[in-house]
Amino acid sequence: MKNILSITAFLILLAGTSCGQTRKKQVKSYPIKKTESEWKKILSPVAFQIMVKGGTEAPFNNPYNDNHEKGIYV
Repeated sequence: MKNILSITAFLILLAGTSCGQTRKKQVKSYPIKKTESEWKKILSPVAFQIMVKGGTEAPFNNPYNDNHEKGIYV
């Protein structure tokens, strides 16, 4: 009985100490070195809207929306 309690206490302590050793993730940031007007000159209007403004395409408005051909799509 003492062995079971000792093993249980050891496992609880082991589990408690292992949780405290996770490292915090470091988020790297890359500074943007160009202004929006410079990006607008370089990129197409669609690319500018997506990459700089964080926009997306309009829903259900792409050439593959009504594609019903047989095949494997990934």
